[in-house]
Amino acid sequence: MPSIKKRTIFITGFLLLFSATLVIVGREILFDYLRNRMEDQLYALRDSGYILNYDSIGVNWQANEVVIHNLKIKRELDTALCKNTDFVSAKLIKACGIRILPLLLKRHLSFEKIEFDSSHVVLHRSFLTKSQSPSKPRREFTIKIDELKLPKLQLEYFDTTGCEANTKYSSNVDVKEFVLSFYEDQPAFFNLSSFKIDSVKIDLPFDFYTFTIKQLSIDQSAKLFKLDTLKIIPQLGKIAFGRKKGFEIDRFEGVIPYLNLYDLVINRSDSLSIQAEKLTVQFFLKVFRDKRLLFKNTYKPLPIEMLKKLTFGLKIPLMVVNKSYVKYEEFALEADSAGSLYFDDLYATIKNIDNTKSNANKEMEMYAESAFLGQGDLKVRATFPWLNSKRYSLNGSLKNMDMKRLNAMLEPALKVRAESGRLHRLSFNFTYDNDISNGMIDLYYNDFKLLTYKSGDKSKNTKESKIAAFKTFLLNTFIIKKNMDERFPDEERKGEIDFERDKSKSIFNYWVKSLLSGIKSAYNIDKLEDSRIKKILEKKDKK
Repeated sequence: MPSIKKRTIFITGFLLLFSATLVIVGREILFDYLRNRMEDQLYALRDSGYILNYDSIGVNWQANEVVIHNLKIKRELDTALCKNTDFVSAKLIKACGIRILPLLLKRHLSFEKIEFDSSHVVLHRSFLTKSQSPSKPRREFTIKIDELKLPKLQLEYFDTTGCEANTKYSSNVDVKEFVLSFYEDQPAFFNLSSFKIDSVKIDLPFDFYTFTIKQLSIDQSAKLFKLDTLKIIPQLGKIAFGRKKGFEIDRFEGVIPYLNLYDLVINRSDSLSIQAEKLTVQFFLKVFRDKRLLFKNTYKPLPIEMLKKLTFGLKIPLMVVNKSYVKYEEFALEADSAGSLYFDDLYATIKNIDNTKSNANKEMEMYAESAFLGQGDLKVRATFPWLNSKRYSLNGSLKNMDMKRLNAMLEPALKVRAESGRLHRLSFNFTYDNDISNGMIDLYYNDFKLLTYKSGDKSKNTKESKIAAFKTFLLNTFIIKKNMDERFPDEERKGEIDFERDKSKSIFNYWVKSLLSGIKSAYNIDKLEDSRIKKILEKKDKK
């Protein structure tokens, strides 16, 4: 019995030693094979029109890692005269924890960690649009990486018409549980458990913008997307921005402190779809537009039409906007300076953002409130039906505001300013489609007085100032009611909203112009077109 036991121990020990020796020798042989295959593949690139350089390829089977130093791959391009024609480069590529059994048994190339240090990727349009030669029969193969790190990543995109990059991108990237699978009879598939980038900088020199992001992450296990501090930085000043573009365009500037998506599910099975139970966001934005420039008459769709045109599915039952700020500034065509308005302490909820088939009989809703011009209590409710047969709606109110707050908007464009007045309530309710809006507006104010002036001279003894004084008299006597309160019947405090949409303008322009049509009706401003008053003013101007 003892001899049998000793033989069993000996045989077991021998088998373990043999297996260990086989693994060690096999690993060394396999690593030599991997190094040779990598060198063969890298040299094969040269035969395909690539210029390749690297300092060394190191394969250490004991440390279970592969290291490539200073790899640089260039491609022969029509843009060869450009200074930067790198396709891919990296100071260091390090692959650790190579797993052998998955490669031998399942055709899975598996790593614990791969790091591309200071990698630089340059893409040209000719590369992205280059027609692909017929593909060879594919074999199923999978690459798995527990952690993929790309510190100091740089990416540039070049248009072949010039040597200046259209887009420049830099960041640090960290990906966990990355999987890339190739199949015989279906498109390649990739997946990851989490993705985090920080220190992001995106330069768009042809669009005159720079974007920076402190950090952005996706965690699929927690179903969470988080964006921390996105800054929108124009590269040109307000006036120079539009002039450089050559046409009328909004110039954005500001910061988005955060944007979060909860219960996020990204589905890529048949077509891309993004679903989340809730989105929260905060923003502080300034928008400027110079209307003295050429206007491009291009069609602007309403929100539901925009959602329908998305190339991917989007479903977010609830979006919450927390304590935000928006300022809109405009240089009107005949103005001598820019006018502005702003919304402070802006809160909003948007329900049922959905362009999927399940939304056919529903509608998107928006509730918002803000301190208009820092004072007025503004509340708005809007509906956006999915069916084309139904009309959009907007209703709300503006309460408790000193009308002199409007001067920043009135003076530059209309040469009119409010000397006094207290708006107690402005309520509105109208519906609209892609062509026309219809509804009512109701006003309640006291002690409203307007003053007109000539922009060239505001002194009291000039001819222009006397004409301005006479216009002020006509305006406050024949056109504007000083008071519009409970002493007036309802029909005299109401105005009719009736406005035909300019389809080259945004929905916000549609809303504002619809409200102005109602204000014009309620304030009797349309009497400015009355021939009798126009003749009086023309006669006075001639004198």
